[in-house]
Amino acid sequence: MNGIIKHVKIVAEDTLEIAIQASDLSLLNFIPGQFVEVFLSNLGDGIDARGKGREFSIASVPNDSSLTLLTRRGESPYKKYLLDCNYGEKVYIAGPFGNFIPSKKELPDQYTFVASGVGVAPFLSIIRTAKRDGGFLRPTTLLWKTQTRARAPYIEELEEIERLFPDFKIITVPGEKLPTTLVSLVPRNEYEEIHGRLPMTIHYYMAGGQKPIREAYQTLRANDVAPEHIFTEEFSGY
Repeated sequence: MNGIIKHVKIVAEDTLEIAIQASDLSLLNFIPGQFVEVFLSNLGDGIDARGKGREFSIASVPNDSSLTLLTRRGESPYKKYLLDCNYGEKVYIAGPFGNFIPSKKELPDQYTFVASGVGVAPFLSIIRTAKRDGGFLRPTTLLWKTQTRARAPYIEELEEIERLFPDFKIITVPGEKLPTTLVSLVPRNEYEEIHGRLPMTIHYYMAGGQKPIREAYQTLRANDVAPEHIFTEEFSGY
């Protein structure tokens, strides 16, 4: 469906927020965790080897006034053109797509979200929606790999949500500390069994660049987390 750019602005170091107004309001009725593909209608044919479209996870809440997306700056013709877009720039939007959606039918005891860089985008949508709706379905931890605070978009907003909701916790770590921090969040089921409790069930949702997310997946499997409890969304880069 058709849409127009409302704004493109820098929200953190090398990080862009893109707001799009869609011609069909049904697009705004997405499920938190989904993504769209955005085509730059006026980007010339053949200028970018990957074409006129890119996929972006949605960072806004459903039925908001516009669709908010998040991405890093880049050197591709697509990204350079996007950075210079003004209000009213025409785009075409395909979607929403994706099943990176926490189930409401079989709830675990806890959710752990693992984000690498702007892989935080789908979790922003999920967390913002939980805030809007009055709370989280289960205790939720966001483990976010970000090298510096300056590169962490909306960090103050997330910290405010953490203050408002005791069931939500945010942990930011540099890349080299992601594996050990993730391991510390995996419950020791042997301890639970000794004390006569059922093992805690945690569902792990992970989004971001291919390398850190695959390493995080391997870390969880090495610590006996069942594959059916791990859900991933890998970003291929732009």
